[in-house]
Amino acid sequence: MCEFAHLYGAKVYVAFNTILKEEELQEAEELIWQLYEAGVDALIIQDMGITALRLPPIPFHASTQMDNRTPEKVRFFAACRFLTGCIGAGTYIK
Repeated sequence: MCEFAHLYGAKVYVAFNTILKEEELQEAEELIWQLYEAGVDALIIQDMGITALRLPPIPFHASTQMDNRTPEKVRFFAACRFLTGCIGAGTYIK
């Protein structure tokens, strides 16, 4: 599917935005490797625990569920390997 999307210049992002339990981390790591090998362009994540796993160089996008409402949070996510973040609903911007 990724290969087909890429033929048309489309990117494939996988929403991996759920909170994981400790016993789910190994399976999550394996799944992320499979997604990377399939050609997925980035992961949309919520659980910062994912960043501590042994992962391929797949980009992260911060889910709106990460509460991205301040410039400080956005800078923090950028320092933690996130390429982009979705600003949370209800955020007031002057």
